[in-house]
Amino acid sequence: MKVLIGYDGSPSADAALDDLQRAGLPADVKAVILMIAQVWLPPPSDASREDYSPDASPEWTKKYCDPADKAVTEAETLSRYAKERLQNNFPKWKITSETAFGSPPERIVRLKW
Repeated sequence: MKVLIGYDGSPSADAALDDLQRAGLPADVKAVILMIAQVWLPPPSDASREDYSPDASPEWTKKYCDPADKAVTEAETLSRYAKERLQNNFPKWKITSETAFGSPPERIVRLKW
């Protein structure tokens, strides 16, 4: 059985991980914990669509890329935490964690098992 677990680091998400113990799931499960950092990078105001590049302006990079990098790093940390928590509850499961950024629905649809 394959199980996709969307995780956002909230107390409710932690409770949902713990509640899986009462879900009657089998011992042979391949689970993927997916954490998505919602990061939207606007184009620099002076760039047209044809020549859009985040490297166009150091100010743009500092304003938008540094916070995006921080959001993705935080998402990776939370994803690893969720994997460890779930692995403690289900030691026989094969659990992986993935971190992405962007639109959650789009990333879920693109997930490859």
